Amino acid sequence: MDIVLQILQCAAEAFVYSDRQSAVALAQTSSLSYNTIKPILYQRLAITKNNVATIDHFISNVSLHAYVRALAIGEWSWRPPAELVANVTGLQSLSGITDPVYQVLRLLHPSNSANIKRIQLWDAGAPLDDIPLSVTHVCLYIEDARTEIAESGLIRWIKVFPSLTHLGIEVVAHIDHNCGLAAPDSDDEDESLAQSFDEGRRERAQTMIDEIHLVLDSGGSSIEQVAVRVGGWMADGVPWHALVTAAVHNPDTRIRLWRDQRKMRDYGDDTASSIGDALAGIDIWSESLPVMRIGEL
Repeated sequence: MDIVLQILQCAAEAFVYSDRQSAVALAQTSSLSYNTIKPILYQRLAITKNNVATIDHFISNVSLHAYVRALAIGEWSWRPPAELVANVTGLQSLSGITDPVYQVLRLLHPSNSANIKRIQLWDAGAPLDDIPLSVTHVCLYIEDARTEIAESGLIRWIKVFPSLTHLGIEVVAHIDHNCGLAAPDSDDEDESLAQSFDEGRRERAQTMIDEIHLVLDSGGSSIEQVAVRVGGWMADGVPWHALVTAAVHNPDTRIRLWRDQRKMRDYGDDTASSIGDALAGIDIWSESLPVMRIGEL
């Protein structure tokens, strides 16, 4: 029977995000299947303005609330039920909205707040008062690729949270943020402008590694990993290779990189990717690779 249960669990985990209907159909084959797969179906929940009806139905079924472990929130205009967040270990903000995450944190009983281990926010400068000291993984979004990492508010997190071991930094440079330079026209681009454009992005990528070292040197002795996700034009050939080269030349085994090459024209693309990743259990630590390994590829 144990083997049967393991097979059901593996099948459900394989289907639940890539083909949820198949996972639901599998759960409906028997009471054993349902009881085995149910926790997998509801362990991760994303709340956005596009699935309000589904979430309302879920919330009305109180028996399912205890299965939620990871909560990604883009829209939440009402007070969430305490039962829904009681067992949550990971919280993520979507769409640049951080207030709902703080609503959840304030709802938690002190005995439950210690369960929170992972926090992902779109604002590195967000207030720290409601964040539990138990947090071990923090991922913070740098909205503008031109913002210096050391000045974004990251250092505060390292100094305040003694249990913090994993720091994530997301730098997604959309097409409207080009280091202050306008992209040349594709048809009759001026060669000197194109060179300035590439040089600005190359320099920004190179200085990022220096800034990460500065953050670590500020008091990050407990930090085991610093994972950096770059997207948008930061994942293009010129800035990406400059980033890897700078990291290899100034090595630190704690630094990991994720080259996210999905289309990131604006915050809408970024949010859509974040929702899919949250439901699939994909995060910056699962996708990033050690710098030296990237340099060997």
